[in-house]
Amino acid sequence: MAIFIIMITFGVMLIFGITFFVVFKNIRNTTEQVTGNFTQTLKDGLANQARARRVSDKDVIDVAIANQGKVTATILVARLDISIDEATQKLEELHNKGIFTLENTTSGHLVYKLVDMDLM
Repeated sequence: MAIFIIMITFGVMLIFGITFFVVFKNIRNTTEQVTGNFTQTLKDGLANQARARRVSDKDVIDVAIANQGKVTATILVARLDISIDEATQKLEELHNKGIFTLENTTSGHLVYKLVDMDLM
C-alpha cells in the first residue's frame, strides 16, 4: 500500500511539474511577444514623430530674424531640435528659392543671410 501511495504521489508531482513547465513556457513566450510588439510600436511611433516634425520655412526665417538676419545649420540644430542633415537641406532649399544668400566666412563656415532685411 505504501508503494502505491508513493507512486501516486510521484505521478501527481510529475503531472504538476510538466504542467508548470508548459504554463511557464507559454507565459515566457507571451511576455516576449508583448515586449517585442511594444518595442516595435514604440520605434514606429518615434519614427513617425520624427517624420512629422518637419521644420517650416517660417521657423527657419524666425531663427534668422532673431540672429540679425544670419543663420547657420548649427544654429538651426540648436534652436529647432532637428538633425544637421535636415537643417542643411532646409537652408539649401531656401537659398535656392532666393530667401537667403550664401556667405563663406574666413574660417570656412557657411552663413545664410536673409535677403529681405525689411523683416528685421
